[in-house]
Amino acid sequence: LKPKELLQTLPEKWNPLSVLPKDHEPDELHPPDINEGITFDHRITTRGSLADAFRIFTQGETSNAIPQ
Repeated sequence: LKPKELLQTLPEKWNPLSVLPKDHEPDELHPPDINEGITFDHRITTRGSLADAFRIFTQGETSNAIPQ
């Protein structure tokens, strides 16, 4: 199969050629008033680089061992 034909065999959810619905999230997050701390950004759409998107999972100890 040609690459485009192969992509067309994927379910719509996984097909990168599919047209996605418009993002209905607000452009700005208005956190509640807090004295200190960081408000979690609940938006699904990421902003910035791929490294920014995964920063929460990449700090601290790392392990390449398969869990037993």
